[in-house]
Amino acid sequence: MNGQLVDRKNNYASDDCGAKVIATNSKACGSNNLLNSNKDEYYLSPCQDNIHFVVELCQTIQLHQVGIGNFELFSNQLQNLTISCSVDGTYWRVLGEFRLPNQKILHSISIPHPFWCKYIKIHQTSWYGKEYYCSINKFVAYGISSLDELVDDMVETEDVKNNSVNLLDNEHTFAEPSITPIKWSEEEFINESNKPFINLTTKIINSSLNNITIENTTRTFLYKQKMRIHRVELELEVFKGHIDELQKHFVQHILSLNETENVVNKLLTEIKKDISLSFEETKTMNEQLTIFEKENTNQILENQRLSKELLALKNSYHELKLKINTKTQAMFYILLIIACIFFLFIIYWSLMLSRKCTNTLSKTQKLITSKITNISFPPSVSLTKDGTNVNKTLLVQLQKENKIPLIVSSKHP
Repeated sequence: MNGQLVDRKNNYASDDCGAKVIATNSKACGSNNLLNSNKDEYYLSPCQDNIHFVVELCQTIQLHQVGIGNFELFSNQLQNLTISCSVDGTYWRVLGEFRLPNQKILHSISIPHPFWCKYIKIHQTSWYGKEYYCSINKFVAYGISSLDELVDDMVETEDVKNNSVNLLDNEHTFAEPSITPIKWSEEEFINESNKPFINLTTKIINSSLNNITIENTTRTFLYKQKMRIHRVELELEVFKGHIDELQKHFVQHILSLNETENVVNKLLTEIKKDISLSFEETKTMNEQLTIFEKENTNQILENQRLSKELLALKNSYHELKLKINTKTQAMFYILLIIACIFFLFIIYWSLMLSRKCTNTLSKTQKLITSKITNISFPPSVSLTKDGTNVNKTLLVQLQKENKIPLIVSSKHP
């Protein structure tokens, strides 16, 4: 199973020739990395997600060998996988289940019974390791296309011809005689009497050689054709089964189509009725639309007239607004000037009042001090104000008149 990949064959699963991955499991990513030549890129998927992918090859080939490998360190390694192939992508044929060794290499899997394939499905069933992810770096597919097979047949027939000619040459070689040959000249040997004999012998030898080579080539060709016919018969049996299934599906589809046709006919009759009703409604709608258009034109003219009047009103409003703004600004400035004058007058009046008050207070203080200095008090009374003795009755009288505060000495409580 794990032989060396055949280098002389073409890789029909390469993205350079147009191969592509058309289906994968749901959680897989990087599926296109399977077919490119960069080994650092890989296909990645959780191992528990039923890993599988389908590759559409460049062309239909007779699949002989498949290569698959994983070179990543921190991912699980493939263990068991199933390979299936298909020509049309719907009917699949299982080519076998294979077990791979636990090695980070490109594993080569030889197909025991080659089959014509256009699509290859790989389904992983188990893996090595305990990591969460499984990865695959490379997938290749080698085989023989119909053109390659034709070229190989032509090469084999040419080899058979050459081998048959060499065989005849070996059979018809003679040992050299022990005696010395008689010397003769070509002119003496090929005379008029010997020419018919020589021509006849050459014709017989050439015809026998041609018959032998033709017989061998026809045998190989017929054997090849017989094997091809046998293979085609096997494939025809498979296709017959597919055709029978398709016929069953076709009958079911015809029955369903008849049912849908009846339903569609009913729907069409209903649609026709609806169309007739809608046609009548459209007539009434058209009449209403004509009336509405007339009203709309009248309304448009009225709106134009009103818009002109509105423009005139707006212009007059702006003019009035400008006039009012100028008047209000003048009134504002006048009021501001009056307020400033009034404020200055109040300040001046308050200053004059404060000056009069200070003058009166100074005069009263002078009078009080002059009266107090002229009055003599008995020594028994010890009411003091600024260290002077004052009569109690006089001080009480002055206190009532609010001219001097009453201060009692601490010596006489």
